[in-house]
Amino acid sequence: AVAQGSAKLTVMRNTVPTDARKIGGKVYVPIADVAKAMGWKLTVSGNRISLQPPALAAPGGNTSLNEARSGAVGEEIRTALNRFQVTKITETQKHDRRYVNGIGSAAPVIAGTGEKLVVLDCVLTNATNAREEYCFSRDRYAGNTALLSESGESLQPTAIDVAADELVPPGAFAPAGANIQFALVFRVPATWQPKALVYTITRYRDRDAKKGTDVRVNL
Repeated sequence: AVAQGSAKLTVMRNTVPTDARKIGGKVYVPIADVAKAMGWKLTVSGNRISLQPPALAAPGGNTSLNEARSGAVGEEIRTALNRFQVTKITETQKHDRRYVNGIGSAAPVIAGTGEKLVVLDCVLTNATNAREEYCFSRDRYAGNTALLSESGESLQPTAIDVAADELVPPGAFAPAGANIQFALVFRVPATWQPKALVYTITRYRDRDAKKGTDVRVNL
């Protein structure tokens, strides 16, 4: 067959770097590039080709920590439907909320005696082509969200600094392709050395079903 020209393929707003080729009336594109654009895992074994989402659901509904997508501070972690990034980590004694919009508490978070605050500024991007609402619960609907220490301990957030659109639990909307900036605030012992963040991305409508996607950021 003779190639009849090339075109650019976009998958969930991500452009595949290799040109798509139209041959004999059919469009062909390297599957590895499609997998990368989707944030999915490609496995080739003999004559078997497998495409899997970035994290498989554990029996309880949430993804396990071992299957979580991972990265470092400043890196954008991609899942099939979202992008997640920790832009900054700060240790302080007081956090003045920067993202709240009048819905929910605007009171500062203060460390107690022998404590410190670990604040992680985050960006969650809706990589779909439709508006989505995300859950920002720090307890019941938090999934596996936790700050891990060098010694293996874990703590849930003390507060989530976010511009919420509703409460109980907090939820915020992101139009297609837009992002939500927020901060996770952890109150920890002063000697605590943070090692990693595990964050469960949960769509608001899935909060009761515990259908979240875990990402891990090594600190």
